[in-house]
Amino acid sequence: MILPAFVALPACSDQQCSEHQQTGNDTEPKLSMQPRTYLKHLSDFGGFDWFVLFFEADFDEVAAAYESVAKLSLEDGRWIEPSASLFDPSGTVVELADSPWSAIFHSVGRDLPLDVGKFMAELNSRVVTYEANDTAGVVELKLHLPDGTTTRYMDATDVDAENELNDDIGMPPVSGYKSNASHSEFFREMVIPEVNLYCDGQGGFVVPREQRSSVGRVRFSKTIPGG
Repeated sequence: MILPAFVALPACSDQQCSEHQQTGNDTEPKLSMQPRTYLKHLSDFGGFDWFVLFFEADFDEVAAAYESVAKLSLEDGRWIEPSASLFDPSGTVVELADSPWSAIFHSVGRDLPLDVGKFMAELNSRVVTYEANDTAGVVELKLHLPDGTTTRYMDATDVDAENELNDDIGMPPVSGYKSNASHSEFFREMVIPEVNLYCDGQGGFVVPREQRSSVGRVRFSKTIPGG
């Protein structure tokens, strides 16, 4: 689907504040800067509701294509130390160090569609899409090749969740997928580091200290679609 016209919201809106938000009140949960899997990190911003993409392409090319396809204007971000409040990183492109891949945190804790086909046409590279739908409660991890081939990867939890959903609506069991032990195993095999990205709402970005060497440049949009 193509992005519709949108109402501009501040990037990293507090509507999607992490459940681990750090506050000055000892009764509130503190920000956890321990490295976690993408699954645990992304679900922290409002359940199963995200759309993250990884392109095996140059960071500058990926950022330019994202601006064109999503109709956004990106600016350079900066890496900072954890602050009092950290929010979702929607609308952010990250250079992954020591990896041929670049990451786009398009939608985290929001429901923002994106035309992946246009990206494929512009970049002609392998693409990994990692998407969760809170309504259905399922996660989709797919590898897209330039020749149009798409493979879905599922672990046992994915299969059980989707089969339960299919059974409820009278659909046959899920099929046509490739099994793996976990999403993290897939990312390791693809040489895609799992980074727990947060932003401060003012162009500052944070990852756990152990992951700082896994990221390079970062660009973001000050306004993102409201979702």
